Order: sequence, then C-alpha cells, then structure tokens
Amino acid sequence: MILNKQFALENGGFVSAAPVKKEIAWFSGGEQKVATVFVRLKSYQSVMAEIQSGASGNGATAARIASSIVDEDGQPVFSVEDVCGNAEHGPMSESLTVALLTAISEANGLVAAPGPKT
Repeated sequence: MILNKQFALENGGFVSAAPVKKEIAWFSGGEQKVATVFVRLKSYQSVMAEIQSGASGNGATAARIASSIVDEDGQPVFSVEDVCGNAEHGPMSESLTVALLTAISEANGLVAAPGPKT
C-alpha cells in the first residue's frame, strides 16, 4: 500500500489531540501515593517539544516527561528543570519518574507483552 493521507487516517497515522487520562501510583516516605495524570499522545507536537528542549541523554527522558504529562487542557505540568531538579527542589523521585514513564508508555500503546513464565 502506498501511503497517502486517507490510508494514514484509517490506520492510526494521526493521534487524538485530547490527552489520555491515567491513574498512577508511586511511593514516597514508605507510603503509596495515587494521582490522576493526563498524557499527551506522542505526536509531531510532542516530538518537536522534545527536540526544541535541546536535551540529550538523561535530559531526553526529562523532556519526554515534560512534553507528555499535561493538564486537562493539554498544558505542560512539568518543565525539564522540574524533572531534573532546580533551585526550588531536587530532582523528581525514581518512583514518580517510573510511574510517569509507564503511564506515557501505556497511553501510547507501548506496553510490552509479558515474558514467558519461568
């Protein structure tokens, strides 16, 4: 099949502009915390935001979180500096980071199938 706009429309070549609502859980101080987040689906818009951040390496993961985790209106909740740490606070905790990356992967349909049972 030759790619054209119609084929792309019919086969998932475009994503919804509406963020996907996800519930996450992470641990802090020995207690489980639960929150609702909104995930902007990976798209041209989010890829460009990550590129424009100029981040690479570990900063690229921070850029992914910053471009993907949004409020109900699609506005970013965190900046790259929030994720990496700034004058106000240290870096985002490992547990929250993993919870957010998991929510991003799930929202984008990237959850890997479970491996074989041992």
